[in-house]
Amino acid sequence: TSLIAGIGQDAVLIADEVHHLGTEAHLAALPQPFKARLGLSATPDRWMDEEGSARIRSYFGETVFEYSLADAIRDGHLTPYRYFVHLVELSDAEMRDYRALTAQIAKAYATREADDGHRARFEALLRKRALLLNRAENKLERLRLLLQNEEDVRYALFYCAQGQIDEVVRLLGRELNLLVHT
Repeated sequence: TSLIAGIGQDAVLIADEVHHLGTEAHLAALPQPFKARLGLSATPDRWMDEEGSARIRSYFGETVFEYSLADAIRDGHLTPYRYFVHLVELSDAEMRDYRALTAQIAKAYATREADDGHRARFEALLRKRALLLNRAENKLERLRLLLQNEEDVRYALFYCAQGQIDEVVRLLGRELNLLVHT
């Protein structure tokens, strides 16, 4: 902070991935003397955290420029791509966990406004259920089957759920003998 204090108010503070700065602790650590502040993010609003999103806007100001994926593709800055949705079923164990989490979420929803602890529990349950869906074990088998029928996947991108990249790399590289970079 002493280094930042020496910079002076005329400097511009530029923060990338600003959506990560919505917690009270992160914002408290940000320097105050800068008159000009620019926060960058493809997703400036924090998921299920209106207060954190409001804190970001309070510090950096409102959004002044938006550039969508459609704009970037239209302008030739991104490669056009297509989504192909392939539904998979949850395993029996995953379905049991999903139902149990959903029941807990329903109960927590009723008390989420009571205090920060109740809200945090509600949000944690939502994240846990989303992660369960993102990591569904049948997704990897579906990917394996899809890629066995593809002749050319040299330039494919694979988006992985949190904590699933090692399994996907193992499938693509070791089992399907594809050249893989994380």
